[in-house]
Amino acid sequence: MFAELKKAMTSKRTIIALLTALLVTVNSQLTTPLMDESTLLKIVGIASALIVGDSLRPTVPKTD
Repeated sequence: MFAELKKAMTSKRTIIALLTALLVTVNSQLTTPLMDESTLLKIVGIASALIVGDSLRPTVPKTD
């Protein structure tokens, strides 16, 4: 189980998702937010696009 968790923590997708979730959580808990809602929404959109793009790209190229 710990080997699978360690492998997941080295994934770019997992790291981006965790950092984005941390940013949203911290920003929502502060009395004076670090950034406004529209900027945060743009960052979440970019992170989502990176995760989806990395998921669609083949990790092992086809060899013919």
